[in-house]
Amino acid sequence: MKNKLFKQYLLFISLVLLSTSQLIAQGFLKRSGRNIKNDNGNILLKGTNLGNWLMQEGYLMDAGSQSHTEFWNEIASLTGSTQKAITLREEWMKNYITKADIDTIAAAGYNSVRVPFHYNLFYNESTQQLTNDGFKYIDDLLVWCAEFKIYVILDMHAAPGGQNWAHHGDGNGNAALWSNYTANKAKSVKIWEHIATKYKNNPWVGGYDLLNEPDMAGGDEWKLRDYYVAVTAAIRAKGDNHLVFAEGKNFAVFLGLLQPTWDNNMAFSIHNYWEDFDPPHWGDQLWEAQNANIPLWLGEFGENSNNWNNEMITLSEKNNVGWAVWNYKKVGSMSNSMGVRWSEGYWNIKEYLRGNGNKPSQNDAYNDFLYFIKEANTTSGSLCYHHLDFDDALLRPDFKTKAIPYKDQSISSYNEIKIKAWEYDMGSNNIAYNDKVFEKTCKDCGAWNDGWTIRCDGADIKRDWIWRPDWNQWNWDTLMYNFKSTDNEWVSYTINFNSSGEHNFTFNMATGTTSTIRMEINGQSYTQTVQKSGWSNFNDVNFNNINISAGSRQLKLYVATGSVDFKFLTVRSNTYSPLRADFSASRTTGCLDKITFTNTSAGTPPETTYQWNFGNGATPSAATGKGPHEVSYSIPGKKNILLSLNNGESVETKLAYLNLTDCISGTLDNTQSLPFNIYPMPFNNTLTVEGTTEINAIELYNIKGELIYNKTSSKVIDTINLQELKSGLYLIKIQSGDNYWTKQIIKK
Repeated sequence: MKNKLFKQYLLFISLVLLSTSQLIAQGFLKRSGRNIKNDNGNILLKGTNLGNWLMQEGYLMDAGSQSHTEFWNEIASLTGSTQKAITLREEWMKNYITKADIDTIAAAGYNSVRVPFHYNLFYNESTQQLTNDGFKYIDDLLVWCAEFKIYVILDMHAAPGGQNWAHHGDGNGNAALWSNYTANKAKSVKIWEHIATKYKNNPWVGGYDLLNEPDMAGGDEWKLRDYYVAVTAAIRAKGDNHLVFAEGKNFAVFLGLLQPTWDNNMAFSIHNYWEDFDPPHWGDQLWEAQNANIPLWLGEFGENSNNWNNEMITLSEKNNVGWAVWNYKKVGSMSNSMGVRWSEGYWNIKEYLRGNGNKPSQNDAYNDFLYFIKEANTTSGSLCYHHLDFDDALLRPDFKTKAIPYKDQSISSYNEIKIKAWEYDMGSNNIAYNDKVFEKTCKDCGAWNDGWTIRCDGADIKRDWIWRPDWNQWNWDTLMYNFKSTDNEWVSYTINFNSSGEHNFTFNMATGTTSTIRMEINGQSYTQTVQKSGWSNFNDVNFNNINISAGSRQLKLYVATGSVDFKFLTVRSNTYSPLRADFSASRTTGCLDKITFTNTSAGTPPETTYQWNFGNGATPSAATGKGPHEVSYSIPGKKNILLSLNNGESVETKLAYLNLTDCISGTLDNTQSLPFNIYPMPFNNTLTVEGTTEINAIELYNIKGELIYNKTSSKVIDTINLQELKSGLYLIKIQSGDNYWTKQIIKK
């Protein structure tokens, strides 16, 4: 026995060691010429940024353009307490990124995350001392990421004094890292030493992005490389050989100040936004990295359409440049993987901060913000939603050439499908949809979308502001797609038809002027007029009896003339019979005897599940399957009979009632054939049952049909004591052999 247990112990240990070795098998990231590699060979980083987690920005909170400090100062003012603002910030960091987010990131196919952090998580300006506040968040993140072999790149997004004049530098517009260089460089060195000491042996720390988007006056340019050299030396002095990333001037665009390189394990990092795909500085960036013979990493890009994002990563990967899209999660935005809707209370807060609304009370501001924080938690909150199309554009190789369904849309003769307008196919412009303006290729080019809702494409999905409060934009059924014939706009939906036959297509639309739409499917084209209704009045436009071959079919919807708002499409087979739950009973009133329930439902495909509930006192009490089901009841009264059907698309129920009595041949009081004498009547405390045959059992029921007394007997005359019974009407049941009789009795 001991030997067996020892062998099991050895097996357990070997499995643990194997699991551990698999987790660390990839090893540290390191430079190999112009490549980044780990123990398995070269690796191209494909990542996302966890911005707005360990440092907040007003625009990521959908609250304006405040810096991190400005935002929390405004929250302190709103809540009436600096301590309340500190508490809210801590709650934000505990809830905003959780393991569920890393699960989502891993499932999408990313292999790395960049983590922007504020330096004050590791350095207290009041005490001028290092702190450990930030480690608890990063420690958890590293555990979550190790499970999926995802690298974590730490990014000092706001440095002491501020490394640029913009809000995301959090330097109050001063960039004092450079104007007070000696003191602030010393703080930065201490912070990076602190981090290096903590993580120098962790292989899932992919590297250190030493300074986010620096910018400075011309006379301070020499300080940028000097800063990097000092910080890198401090990290190495702690025995930390992690890969370090250096960003150039002009917000991580210009790399010319970073030569010559100063470390054997370093890479350049660039940030590119809102540009064409062969800008002069892209060529310069590639040249700088090639000249230095080190890797180039696109640490930020985005705030643009899916189409633009895909073109940017295509260009990057073609040049062996890894990337991290900005940003994974944002409030009230569509240009991210994980969106966060507004709660009503947070809508009021952020609108006030934008200068558009009334100031909430201090109590409301605190409680409403705290509620919003909890609901913005991806694990347990109600306000998060995953933008599938955003990840699809970044990680699907054939995004530029193939449209795929946003969600499975399958139809058979047993179901109808309702496709929301915004659930159009995923793919690039002119593959899944066509829109005249679908990306932004310069900073001042103007908007690439007119709706700014749910999908990160050129297709203009907009909110119905007329019918709902502004804060509740996410009523999915009321989002609409606005498209115009003048721009040759169209949108496609891939539908899987399980069988061939005639189908009906119904488009729910509104227009301010009589328009014409065209539907293309199965190699055929069909047109229909959309009558002028006014933009707030939606009507159905039908294409009926369209013959469709079985298989996956792409439906394209065009506006041939005019302009329409489109909410949803309903598709059904001509043989469609809607799911309907129904059944019959062999009887619905009468005595406590067996009753048979027979299914008479309609529209039930083979995979339909049946759940029956037969009410109180039933044997069996519940059942599955079509039936028929034979049921016995032991007590009288009203019975609720419920049948629930689920065909995988919808759930339908039928509720019916039985009213049963404890009797023979349906009569409540069969006194005429009663072979017993029951006295006195009405009775006071005792009741006597006297008959000509042996009594086997006596039971008493109240008017609800509930059993309140029972007794076994073998007498011809039996007296029962009912002193505890309240005055009123009751039913007595007397059993003799296989027969029973019932009678109403009254207690004084």
